[in-house]
Amino acid sequence: MNLSLPWHQVAIERLLARWRDGLLSHSLIVESNDAAAIGRFSSSFAHVLMCEVHGTHPCGECKGCRLVTAETHADLFVIPPLDEASIRVDVIRELISWSQKTAQLGRAKIAIIQRAERMNRNAQNALLKLLEEPTDQTLLILGTSSPQTLLPTVRSRCERVVLNKPSRSE
Repeated sequence: MNLSLPWHQVAIERLLARWRDGLLSHSLIVESNDAAAIGRFSSSFAHVLMCEVHGTHPCGECKGCRLVTAETHADLFVIPPLDEASIRVDVIRELISWSQKTAQLGRAKIAIIQRAERMNRNAQNALLKLLEEPTDQTLLILGTSSPQTLLPTVRSRCERVVLNKPSRSE
């Protein structure tokens, strides 16, 4: 199962190569004016990383893929776009607690915060603990259409990924 949009595949493959070479930052800010595209990109990248086949697309058949598809993978923590006005500090504290546990399948642990611009100031300040002291093999993905609303201290600790719009042919 591949959720990514075709025009995002090149970006996924570049990030994947850097991850495998140990050159990717422990935290990313994925930016686009299309919140749905950010969600699909982040989920697709996480799915590829969780796949046991180590390809450029998830196989859909291995244990990791089946758990991701069932939304029961213990090493994937997703804060979905909430109906609430903001992401509160208690949600970020739960994320920090999760990040300190050992990976269940012995691979990477990935946390995705969708609509990261909804984190209130206290939540962002709490997130700084994880950004400043990342746990081994943990990747944090902050998806946002308004990166300027994130604290400068949060933005400065993340690698920026800007999603391109499709070409006319795509």
